[in-house]
Amino acid sequence: MPLNLSQFKLQRAVLEIRYAQSFLVWDHAGVVWQQLRTPFPEIKLRTAQPNQQTLSLSKKLTAQVALESSNLTAYSPISDAEPFAEACMSFFPLVLKQLEISNLTRIGYRSFFQKSFETKQAASEFGFEQLPYLRRKGKHFNIDGESRDPELALRWEGDATGILVRLQTIQQKLEADVPADFESVESINVERYVVVLDLDYYAHGNTSAAKFQPRALIESWSRLIRRDVEGFFNG
Repeated sequence: MPLNLSQFKLQRAVLEIRYAQSFLVWDHAGVVWQQLRTPFPEIKLRTAQPNQQTLSLSKKLTAQVALESSNLTAYSPISDAEPFAEACMSFFPLVLKQLEISNLTRIGYRSFFQKSFETKQAASEFGFEQLPYLRRKGKHFNIDGESRDPELALRWEGDATGILVRLQTIQQKLEADVPADFESVESINVERYVVVLDLDYYAHGNTSAAKFQPRALIESWSRLIRRDVEGFFNG
């Protein structure tokens, strides 16, 4: 069965920039976060280390500023690219200004599409429908077994841009023990089975920070991904 992107849900999107080490992150990170309070009044600190800080900008947005990279992540539901692009337009220009970054060594837009299943077997079978050439039969490595959890990663790269395409079946597990003091709250023990299509589109040449336009980039690369991924994957 050929891969059909409409079967998947966009679960997460990430825009990341990389640059030469900017030691101003030690002095100016606080200014970045303080100025982000206006566009993101729900901002909260998640982790803080000398070379890396992570904050929640809202319930569906997290941001990270580090010595050599910065990124913004949006979580489901992501109905379209515009709200994410708008958040990026508030975040990245401020980072570039405060860290005095003039050149970017890599720009990456990574999107995670996900399809959920009730059982591990169903997820694995769907994966093999997309990757039938990975299925094996008989005895291999002295193991009389069966094919499970198919996975594929393929990089397609040109002089300036490239994409890394991954498809994999994943078993996700969430466990959380609730203290006995919370009598009416039950502990969490949840498993789910998903097939994830991970698409990392990137520019790997040097780019002037002045030419970095997050909104235009997200809109353009999102269209390219949706237009070409099925043909590329299915051959």
